[in-house]
Amino acid sequence: MEEKRPPVAREALYEEVWRDPMTIAAPRYGLSDVGLVKICKKLRIPVPGRGYWAKLQAGRPTCQPPLPALPPGTPTPHGPRPLSEKEAALRTRVHDAVAQVRKGRPPMNIPTELEDPLPLVLATAERLKRRDGWDHPEGVRSAPKEVLDIQTTIGSLDRALRLMNTLLKALEPNGFEPPRDSRRPLGLSQAGVADSVCC
Repeated sequence: MEEKRPPVAREALYEEVWRDPMTIAAPRYGLSDVGLVKICKKLRIPVPGRGYWAKLQAGRPTCQPPLPALPPGTPTPHGPRPLSEKEAALRTRVHDAVAQVRKGRPPMNIPTELEDPLPLVLATAERLKRRDGWDHPEGVRSAPKEVLDIQTTIGSLDRALRLMNTLLKALEPNGFEPPRDSRRPLGLSQAGVADSVCC
């Protein structure tokens, strides 16, 4: 069994993001460039600003701020864990397979109205709209053990329901059949599509 690599040290990650662009460094950790930037901010690692790599390539002056010291008493933070060779190869294969599937499919259009909603989507809509006006910083959220597990803002609720209805119908040709009985709850993780929706 292949051993997992240890997390990268803060100092090493700082050196890496100033040596290589985020689009090159991030995949080494199985992350997007935005995801790696967020981790760097959390670790108080300065990152190159917009236009830095173009200036560097053109031979123009650039500025690399030093890695700031952490406040006294702060536990030693670690960065993300680099992917092993096996994990990186698997990720590449999955990425290529997804790209191939996308090539052969027409783009998914989200309708402006909820058309022929599945019973499960209707049950989710009812559950979410009961919480309309719920004062919560992350918006409204359904009960995943009752209906679809959806979290959205009140302003985006109708679009989220249209998106889920369209997505579930699009999965049917691949063998996925959402329950027609809304009393049989289904979370996205049970549908096997959580990663597709969340990412």
